[in-house]
Amino acid sequence: MQAIQPPRRGRSTRGRLAIPIVVIAIAIVALGAYGWYGVVAPEAAAQTHLPGSSLPSSLTVTAIAGFRFSPSQTEVANGTTITITFINGDSIPHTFSLSSVPNVAIPPNAAYNASGWVGASGTFHPFQVSIYLTPGGENTTTIPAPALGWYEYICTQPGHFQSGMFNALGFGVPAPSNLTGGGAAVQVGWPVYVIAGTIVGLVVLALVLGFAFGQRHGSKYEMPPERLGYPEPPGPPSPVPPPAGGVVPPGGPKPPPR
Repeated sequence: MQAIQPPRRGRSTRGRLAIPIVVIAIAIVALGAYGWYGVVAPEAAAQTHLPGSSLPSSLTVTAIAGFRFSPSQTEVANGTTITITFINGDSIPHTFSLSSVPNVAIPPNAAYNASGWVGASGTFHPFQVSIYLTPGGENTTTIPAPALGWYEYICTQPGHFQSGMFNALGFGVPAPSNLTGGGAAVQVGWPVYVIAGTIVGLVVLALVLGFAFGQRHGSKYEMPPERLGYPEPPGPPSPVPPPAGGVVPPGGPKPPPR
C-alpha cells in the first residue's frame, strides 16, 4: 500500500516569516512618525515651584496685531485661584482659550472651536476658560489653578491659531520656550516627508518581494491536480507508428487483425 504523503504547504517558512518582519518594520517607522509629528510635549525646564511660592496669582494677556499674544508673564502659582485679564488690542476679534490638557501641544490640524479641541484619538478636551473679545474689549475672570504643569492657550478664530496665535502658561512650572508654528512642537518639515517616504518605500518593497517570491517559489509548492480532488486533463493522443515498409494505406492505418 502506498504511503499517504502529507500535503505540501503553499508557502515556505521563509515566506511566512517575511510578512510579519515587514509589518513590524512598518509599524516601528509609523510610531516614529507619530512621535515626531503627533501630539508631543516640548521640553520645559526641570525647575518646579511649590504652591505658596512667590509666583504671581494673576496675569494679563493682550491680543496684538500680527496674530500674537503678549503675556505679562508665562508662569503663575498653582494650588490657588488665578485671575486672568484678557485685552484685545487688535482691530479684529480674538479669543483667549486655555487648554485643559497639561504638557501637551495642540496639533495644528486638530479640530477645535470656542469650547475645546479634539485630540488624535477623537477625545474632546474642553478649554478651562475661553474668552471672546471684539476689538478694544477687555475681560477679567478667575479660575481654579489646574494641576502642576504647563497649558497651551490659543485663539480659536478661524485661521488665527495656524497663523501663530498661541502661547503657553505654566502653573508652578516654567512654560516651554520652544512651542513653534501652529501649536505643534515640531513643524511639518523635511523629517516628516522622509519618514512618510520611508513608510511608502517599505510598503512597496514588501509588495514587490511578496510578488517575486510567489512567482519564484509558487510552482515548487503547488499541489498536483489529483491532490486537489480533480484529475489532470488528458494530454494529446500519442501518434500511431506507420506500418512496416513505411507505406500508409489509403484511409489511414488499419487496425491489427484479431
